[in-house]
Amino acid sequence: MISQHIFNTIISFLLLTRGSGEAKPCISIDVRGQCYQIVDTNTTWATASRICKENDGHLIFIETAEEQQVIKGQMQKRNFTADALWIGSANVHAEDGPRWDNGESFTYVNWAKGEPNNPREEETCAEIRTYDFKWNDKSCTLHKGYICEKTVLVVLSLLLLLLLSSFLRSDDFNTCTTVGNIRHCYQIVQDEITWLQASKSCSQIGGMLVTIESIAEQQFIKDQMQNKTFTVEGLWIGANKLHPENQRTWANGHRFTYANWAKGEPNNKPYVENCTEISTSDFTWNDQECSNQKGYICEFPLLVIGYNSCVFFFILINLPLIVFLYVLHKHIHEMQS
Repeated sequence: MISQHIFNTIISFLLLTRGSGEAKPCISIDVRGQCYQIVDTNTTWATASRICKENDGHLIFIETAEEQQVIKGQMQKRNFTADALWIGSANVHAEDGPRWDNGESFTYVNWAKGEPNNPREEETCAEIRTYDFKWNDKSCTLHKGYICEKTVLVVLSLLLLLLLSSFLRSDDFNTCTTVGNIRHCYQIVQDEITWLQASKSCSQIGGMLVTIESIAEQQFIKDQMQNKTFTVEGLWIGANKLHPENQRTWANGHRFTYANWAKGEPNNKPYVENCTEISTSDFTWNDQECSNQKGYICEFPLLVIGYNSCVFFFILINLPLIVFLYVLHKHIHEMQS
């Protein structure tokens, strides 16, 4: 697949971080130039924070559902010895609400049910669990793995943006629209797999199964589907009833504010239809068994990037510097290893 090849090319340009005496790569990078590194070595919150800072970063601040999804996708690829990883808050129970280590208040949360509960008033640090990717408050002196986050050099970020622009204009990513200040790009895949496999496939390249929360988004998806010839009857979307409370939500955790069910749906026949497809013929929704095999639609929310002449002129002018810094970085890494 062309898009996957380009994505792998992007990954090869990522800045390396150093930890525990050895060079380690970023596991993922976003359009803001944030590099993430997962460390499965158990240590206290304070030690984990110090190690991240020594490498010009900090324990991760997960500030959006999209960032949570990226981290979840990377964690799903690993087998952990730790039951949880430290994230960047040691002030979960501040009087004015939880705060990240930089002093900023939480704008997004993904707490496990009943958390944070702070038994004995000693659980002030935040962790993300390695089995369900939910957050929990824990004693800061316990030993966990951790996730570091750091900002990549601006010029390397610009190189990434240039590569992303080609990536998003490839045949697989030619469907984008803007909702608010977020640009949503969609990938329609006709390979037939289960809902969970489709969800994992989207996560592995930084996205999630599509969330359709308005008539406008439904119409946009419909318009894109009408331009294609399908070999499958339905495509998986992000709606599901896999939540412990058995309530239908989207893959990003949002509850329903809009629906486009086919007549008589959802009927939950025979009481196991917990996942959702969109029909390739009339574009209505239907509940289906998650183990059925369908095509699927991935969604990639990206910050709006204006592809104007000023941006590309700036990149063009700095291209020699970008190449020089990349070669220098590669040389330093080879010397370290």
